[in-house]
Amino acid sequence: MPDIKTSAPGYVGVFLLLIGLFLVLAGLRMIEVRQIKVMSGKRTWIFGVLLISTGILFLLPDIVDSIGKTNIPKKTETPPGTMIFTNTPIYTILQEPTPTIIPPANEPIGWQNYASSIVPAYYPGQSFIADSGRIRSVAVGIGPYKGVKGGDVLTLGIYTENNIYLTELSKVIDEGFDGWAHFELPGGGLQITTGQTLILRLVGTDKGAFFWKYSDNFYLNGYALMGVPRPDIDFFFRVNH
Repeated sequence: MPDIKTSAPGYVGVFLLLIGLFLVLAGLRMIEVRQIKVMSGKRTWIFGVLLISTGILFLLPDIVDSIGKTNIPKKTETPPGTMIFTNTPIYTILQEPTPTIIPPANEPIGWQNYASSIVPAYYPGQSFIADSGRIRSVAVGIGPYKGVKGGDVLTLGIYTENNIYLTELSKVIDEGFDGWAHFELPGGGLQITTGQTLILRLVGTDKGAFFWKYSDNFYLNGYALMGVPRPDIDFFFRVNH
């Protein structure tokens, strides 16, 4: 119930209410007064009703004011250090980390005899992310197939990630060569965009004199291509070394 704070007119109203109620009950002969002479009858209880009505008018402002104050929510002061729990979800915007461009190369220590044929039917590749705006040289780790006599002509192609041709270089590799075959790009190199994803493609002739070495996934910014992407392995390669 609302806490009614009574003003001076309100006290007058309360007094009139009590007198009026007394007169109504006495006029209706519902109570018997011996020490005070009060006439019973219609005139008495009507006069009592008038006093009650007047008392209500005096009390009305206090009643309305008290009801209005009860509808105003009280501000609760939270002591410092108090934990507040809410059902409203809190969303945190997390900025995605920028991938680190590592030097485009895969030359692990040691080789576990993993290799792929580079005949035209296989046409293997290796994707990488450029760490500069120009490619000046590329080296690939190759080895010879036993029993195949003579050397071969190897062609290294550079493509975009959508297989759009950029350039290619061809080089004669002598019989039995085992190591890094270097391809130097003429004219100061191939201009590209730093952070661009590119693909190296290495192919020989149908003679099949050489293979391209590969290893487990040591280069984190790319993967091998053997007809389909192979994110679990990487070919031996170096760019701008």
